[in-house]
Amino acid sequence: MKKLLWVWIALIGSAAPARAGFSIGTGGAAAKSSAAAVAKAIAKSSQTVSNSDTGNYGTGNNVGGAPIVPVPGITVKWAYTGESVYYASPAVAPDGTVYFGTSDGFVYYSGFWMKGQRPPSKPYGVYAYNPNGTQKWKYSDGDSPVRGSPVLGPDGTLYIVLEKLGASLASTVDELHAVTPSGQQKWKVTVSTTYSEIGALEPAIAADGTIYVAGRDFTAFKPDGTVKWKDLAGPTWTNVYYAAPSIGPDGTIYYVHWATATPWGQNLRALNPDGTVKWDSPNIGTYPNTCSPSIAADGTIYLGLHDYSALSGATNAALLAFTSTGAIKWAFPAGDFDIRDTPSIAADGTIYFGTKGDNGFVYALNPDGTQKWKYNTFTDVVNCPTCGVDVYDTPAIAVDGTVYVSNEYGFLYAFHPDGTLKWKDNALMPQGGATDWSSAVIMPDGTLYSGRTYGVFMAVQTDTMGPSTSAQWPRAHYDNGNTGRSASVSTTVLRK
Repeated sequence: MKKLLWVWIALIGSAAPARAGFSIGTGGAAAKSSAAAVAKAIAKSSQTVSNSDTGNYGTGNNVGGAPIVPVPGITVKWAYTGESVYYASPAVAPDGTVYFGTSDGFVYYSGFWMKGQRPPSKPYGVYAYNPNGTQKWKYSDGDSPVRGSPVLGPDGTLYIVLEKLGASLASTVDELHAVTPSGQQKWKVTVSTTYSEIGALEPAIAADGTIYVAGRDFTAFKPDGTVKWKDLAGPTWTNVYYAAPSIGPDGTIYYVHWATATPWGQNLRALNPDGTVKWDSPNIGTYPNTCSPSIAADGTIYLGLHDYSALSGATNAALLAFTSTGAIKWAFPAGDFDIRDTPSIAADGTIYFGTKGDNGFVYALNPDGTQKWKYNTFTDVVNCPTCGVDVYDTPAIAVDGTVYVSNEYGFLYAFHPDGTLKWKDNALMPQGGATDWSSAVIMPDGTLYSGRTYGVFMAVQTDTMGPSTSAQWPRAHYDNGNTGRSASVSTTVLRK
């Protein structure tokens, strides 16, 4: 897998812990012309032939050497081409409006910061699209990138974190913006004066409209933008890596907290709705966590991370299960570099997640932490050793149990619950411009929305009929509004 390795202490100074080798996959070949690539994909995806469940490819360039077989019924409905979509999983409103943010990657920005320069201005923002693919509006505030997911509040307000770029990492800050359903700014507030290197800052929304966001501190905002309470974070270096919080059935808020006490590092913290600390888990390592917790029906909390050193024989890519009181139930060594996004949980308790690393695994685990099955996405790019195979996405679970997930190189996979491959396609998200770090969302008519880092956002017609309504944690940030709040505390249905 192609990794761009860099020593981030050189960027942020001696106040940061020395952690060389933190890497972000670069996604394979350079981008092609987005418009041309998408047009080609739309034309090719309209071809249909008979299909079987033997692991068929789509109609694009096959880098793995296996036969290319078109997948029937899997077509591109419409596509946006323009700015890149990094980490920003789309949100969908009850009226079908789909929202996604645009940005560039940290590696792009750091190239300028290392020279003491401000990155060039680009027309970043948040887009609102109608279900038929027409643009409704675009919200921007200068040229501020959006690398986190848009989140919908109970009244339809859209909450997003924008990055206010400066001439250095230290002068770049993060702001939380509240935007009306018509695309007008309601208010904005700075949530972190230390830049989020991974770009994972995004809020979670409580049933009463309270907005929780992890920035330099963990803050609860009222719907009018005023501070309700704060939970102080940890060390005082110049960048943060906080993932989005999640909200359990009883309103408990879970997020990864940096502890300043000995031993120094991270723990999973549980807060009451009034901001008081409910419990802290044992130390779970010091490598920056970007994975949000997911919560099972029995109260178990699942969290993926990189360096759980207490796991004998493996310090990379561990999935941890916590009890509802913060004790560690089990830890599963995933045999790759890291777990970057939230696990999803099926109705029967099966846990699905992907890994970042040399293999790009897709895993299914039983609730007791034993392996059910795994799939190595590297086998699909064996003739392209420099291609990224990381699975940054949270798998999305459909109503028929189909599990949809992409790897970094742009293969979109559909798995049966037993792990057999229903189909895989590398044409819908064109080769060379297909890098995927944005978890998908499924609509009732089978439309799947997903963004790609080389300037593509697509609506793909799949062969399923909507998202699971029985899964315990069906997709990234739980529901199609990205609220991060499990259903039993929801007062507004956002699973359109």
